[in-house]
Amino acid sequence: MSSPVAVLVDGENIRADFAVQILNAAARYGTATIRRIYQDAAKQNGWSDMPGWKVVHAGSGKNATDMLLCIEAVDLALIQNIKQVVIASSDGDFSHIATYLREHGTEVIGIGEIKTPRKFSKACSEFINLTLSAAPSDPVPLHAPKPAPKPELQLSQDDLKIVAIIKEFSDDQGRLSVSILSDYMIKAHSIQIKSLPAKNWSTYLKNHPQIYTVTGKGATLSVQLTKTALAATGT
Repeated sequence: MSSPVAVLVDGENIRADFAVQILNAAARYGTATIRRIYQDAAKQNGWSDMPGWKVVHAGSGKNATDMLLCIEAVDLALIQNIKQVVIASSDGDFSHIATYLREHGTEVIGIGEIKTPRKFSKACSEFINLTLSAAPSDPVPLHAPKPAPKPELQLSQDDLKIVAIIKEFSDDQGRLSVSILSDYMIKAHSIQIKSLPAKNWSTYLKNHPQIYTVTGKGATLSVQLTKTALAATGT
């Protein structure tokens, strides 16, 4: 008989589209007997419609979801003796609870998007990246015209990380200062541009015109994603 696994999802950080992928990942470690979504239950974000999950109302206070998830993770691991706990979030603040549980003998499996800070992913016993392609699309009505195929664009692991940062931190026009991009690549992924063949961000981004549009120069250098890149990455 496989061992029980507790799957705890930060419902205010992880989209409901990833529910199946999260369960498939958890199944590698045992049976997901506990499946909980932590969020403000008043929010309509799709999780309440997902069968097989228990939505735990965390209230609407600041960090209420994070705190309740952490409290119940400790209870499950150290009191109910669940030896394998999955924490699904891209929030770096969960690095503390991951470290605490791991040090007390619990196997902590982190699951999050590519933008997840390294401090959380490295605090886990193992970390699994969610992929954009795994998010299911809406069902197509019968007799509806077939949607136009999305442009095929192959993104490297580095480009996936860059794209995620631009999406997360760009302004209303989709632009992000290249200096800010550089800072986040170092903080979140420990990647410095001098470690890549291009050696500087201006050259790297301009070498990928199908993905990035670069404007300005020097301190005003900024980048935004092309329409092709946005279409290929689900935006």
